Amino acid sequence: YDVTSASNATGGGTNNITTSNAVNVSGTGAAIAGTVGTTPSNGGGAVAVTAGGTFNGTVGNNEQFMSSIPNLNNTTIAGNAADTDTLTLTTAGTVTLNNGATGGNISNIKVLKLANGTNTITYNNSAGFATITGGTGDDTFIPNSALFPMVVNGGNGTDTLVLPATYAATASGSGTFASNVTSFEKLRLTGVTNQTIDMQTLGSYNDVTFSGANGLTLMQMASNSNITLTGAGTAFTISNAAFVGGVNDILNVSLIDGSGAGVSFASTGITASGIETANISINDTQGTPTGAFNNNLTWLGNSVKTINLSGNAGLSLTANSTALTTVNASGITLGNFTWTSNALTGAATITGTNNGTNTVNINAATVAASYAGGSGNDNVAANGTLSNTVVLGSGINSLTLSGSAILGSYTSGAGTNDTITLASATPDISAATVTGFENLNLPSNSTLTATAAQVAQFATGTITAAGTETINLTTAGTFSALSGVEVYNLANGTNNFTSADVAISVIGGTGSDTFNFTANQIANFLTTIDGGSGFDILNIGSTTTQSIDISTKVNSVETVNVAGSTGTASFTMQNGAGYLLSYAKSTGDNTITLGSGGQSFNLTGSSSAPTTITGGAAVDFITLPFSGGASETFIQTGANMSNRTQIDKIANFSATGVDFFKTGVNASIVGSYIIGNENLGTYLTTIANGLSGVLTNTGQVYLITIQTGTAAGTYLFQNTGSINNQFDDADFFVQLIGAFGSISTVNMIA
Repeated sequence: YDVTSASNATGGGTNNITTSNAVNVSGTGAAIAGTVGTTPSNGGGAVAVTAGGTFNGTVGNNEQFMSSIPNLNNTTIAGNAADTDTLTLTTAGTVTLNNGATGGNISNIKVLKLANGTNTITYNNSAGFATITGGTGDDTFIPNSALFPMVVNGGNGTDTLVLPATYAATASGSGTFASNVTSFEKLRLTGVTNQTIDMQTLGSYNDVTFSGANGLTLMQMASNSNITLTGAGTAFTISNAAFVGGVNDILNVSLIDGSGAGVSFASTGITASGIETANISINDTQGTPTGAFNNNLTWLGNSVKTINLSGNAGLSLTANSTALTTVNASGITLGNFTWTSNALTGAATITGTNNGTNTVNINAATVAASYAGGSGNDNVAANGTLSNTVVLGSGINSLTLSGSAILGSYTSGAGTNDTITLASATPDISAATVTGFENLNLPSNSTLTATAAQVAQFATGTITAAGTETINLTTAGTFSALSGVEVYNLANGTNNFTSADVAISVIGGTGSDTFNFTANQIANFLTTIDGGSGFDILNIGSTTTQSIDISTKVNSVETVNVAGSTGTASFTMQNGAGYLLSYAKSTGDNTITLGSGGQSFNLTGSSSAPTTITGGAAVDFITLPFSGGASETFIQTGANMSNRTQIDKIANFSATGVDFFKTGVNASIVGSYIIGNENLGTYLTTIANGLSGVLTNTGQVYLITIQTGTAAGTYLFQNTGSINNQFDDADFFVQLIGAFGSISTVNMIA
C-alpha cells in the first residue's frame, strides 16, 4: 500500500494514510485523522472495522466498511451524506442495527450488505440505508416502517420480512413498495386487527405469519399459500377471485403454541371462500410437547372439501362445510382431535389421530360416511340409518348411533371396554354389522332387535338400561342374557340361552331351544319361560336348600334337567302332557312333585339321599336309579294317585334300597295273582273279577302278573277305597317295570 505523511503506521501518534488497498487502522491516540482511499478511481478501498472504534468516511469517496456483527459493538461508523458508502457484514447472526450498543452507531451509510448465512436484522433507527441486500441464507428483516422507502432485496434463501399490519395495508395500495422490496418469500405481520391487505400488490406474498386477527383480510393470495398463526385471534379472511372458479385450491395453516394450554386461534373463524383443501398443522413448541391440550380453530363456509391435520398437539375443529368429503387427522402424532360435522352432502372419509382421543360426531351427515380410528380412544356418534363404515381403534371406545333401522358396519377394536349406545327406543341392528363391543346402553323401556351373535358380544360387559327392556332375536344361536334386559324373544332355529341374575322372560321359537339357569335364577329371578314349538330343554343347576317351583313359570319346554340339591330342597315340575323331568340326585334330600297331564320322570345318580315323589294327574312314567341304595317314597294319595284310570309306570322300584308307596293305608298282606294271557282292552275287567272273590278289607295288596298278551306285565294293587270288596277307581293300582325288587308289606305305608 501507499502511505504518505505517516510518522508511524502503528503507534500512539496521529496517522494520515492514503491507500488503494484495505488497511487495518489501529492506535492508542485520541483520534485518527486523515483520508482513506482518497483516489476516487479506486472505489475507496475496504476498511475492516474493529469493535469500539470510530470510523469516518471522507467526502468524495465511496467507502466500503467491513465488519463482523460482534465488531459493531460500541462502534461508530459515519459515512458521508454525499457519498454512497457501504457497510458489509462479514458474519451472519442476530443484531439490532444502530442501537448505540451492540448494533453500533451508524450514520450516512447508503448500502447495507448482509453476510451469507442466517440473519435476523432489526432496523429501528435510521442509519441512512437506501439499499439493503441479503445474502444466500435465510434472512429475517425487521425494519421500522417509517424508514421506508428504501430498496431491500432479501437475496437468496428463504427470507422473511416483518411489517406492521397497518403499514402493510397502506403499502399494498400501490405497487411502489413491491418494486422496492423484493426477494422476500415470507411476511410476518405485527399489530394485526382488522386491516385489509392486497398481498399481490404488496409483493405477491404467499407465506404470512400473524396473530390477534379480528377481521383481517388478506386479498389475492395464491393457491397453496401458507398462513402461520402464533397466538389467539377471532377472525380473518383469505380471498382470491381465482378461487371461485378453481377446483383444487389449497390453503396451508400452521398453528404455533408453546404455552402449554389450548389457544383459540380463530374462534369466530377463517373465511376462505373457494378453497377446497385445507392443510392444518398444530405445533406444540414447548421443550417437551405434552399432547395434553386441544387448540381451537373454526373454518367457515361450504367450499372446503378436504381437511388434513398434522402436528404434535391436539385440535378442536369447528368446520361446518357441507361439502367435506375428507377429514384426516392421522398426521397428529401427539394430542387429541374433536370435530362435529354439519349436514354432509357427499360420502365423507374421516380418519382420527393415531394415538390420541378422537371425538367425532357425524350424526348430521345426510349420506353414509366412513371413520377409522387409531390406537387411542375413539368417541364417535353417527346417524345409524345410513350405511356408514366405522372402524374404531384399539383403545377404550364409544359409539352412539341414532335412528331405529340401523345399517352399515360398526367395528370396535381389540380393547375390552368398548361401549355402543343406541339412542332409539326401538333400535334394530340386525341388518348391520356390529362387532367388538362389550358394553351396551339402551333407552328406558326399549326394544332391541338383533342377531344372536350381536347380543353375545355384550355377555361380559356392562348394560345400562332403565325400565323393562326387550330383545327380539332375528337369528338363532348361542348367547347369554344381559344384565338390565328382561325380555327375550328367540328366533326360529336352534338356540342356546344362558340366563343372568335379572328378572327374565324368554320365549322360544319354532326350533329346538336350550335354556340354562342356575337354581337361584329359577327361584328368585325367572319370570317366565315359553319354549314355543320344537323340542326344548331347560337345564337347572344344583341348589342347596332352595325350593324351586316352575309350575307357573315354565311352559312348552319338553325336557327339564335338574342338577339336584346338596341340602333339603323341593322341586315342582311344570304342568303339561309329555314333558320329561330328569333329576340328578346330589347329597341332599329331595321332594319332587310332577306336573299334570302325564309326564316322564328320570331320577338319576347314586346318592343315598332319600327322595319323595308325588306324581301328577294322568299317567306318569317314572324311572328310579338302580344303584346307590337310597330309599324313594311315592306319595299315592288324593287325585294324583295312580289308579286304574291313570296307571303310572314305575321302573326299578326297590331295585336298590327299599322304596315305598305311601297310600295312606298300611298293607295287611301282599298276595300274588297270576293271569296267563290278557289284552289291554279287557285286562282290568279280568283283574276286577279275579279279585272280587278275595277282597274283604282295606290294606290288602296283590302283586299281579300277566304272563302274555298285550297287557303282559307286573302290576301292584292295594285295596285303598271305601268299598272293600271290589276293585274300583279309589284303589291304588300301578304297573312295575324294569328291574324292580321284591314287594312286601314294608313297601306299602300309610
